[in-house]
Amino acid sequence: MLYDVDHRLGHWFIVTNEHGAGNFKLMTSPVHKGGSPEHWVPLVQAEPKTIADDGESDALPFSNGQDVTPGALMIEEIECFKDFVAISGRMGGYTKVFLIGGEVVAPLRAIVSVLLSRFLN
Repeated sequence: MLYDVDHRLGHWFIVTNEHGAGNFKLMTSPVHKGGSPEHWVPLVQAEPKTIADDGESDALPFSNGQDVTPGALMIEEIECFKDFVAISGRMGGYTKVFLIGGEVVAPLRAIVSVLLSRFLN
């Protein structure tokens, strides 16, 4: 099993390939429970196939990581900050950065979009 861990506001955020998640999945666990796998809870979007790819959607396309078909989301890294969590990965052949957090997320989403477009073009 491979995993990467970061923490924010009393929770561990874990990216792992546990239980055959070839494209990795995102899990959370309360820090006070110690972070062992039996306390991990998946952070899964109920219907990831309905996500608009316009960069404006607040829905998160995270799944159980089992979908390894071409174009499926592959989570690569997680980074926790004071006001948000950034998850990077690849989907449909493109690098994607997903932001979870409070009021700071909308302006950051716009900044990240501009920076990525400049970097990738």
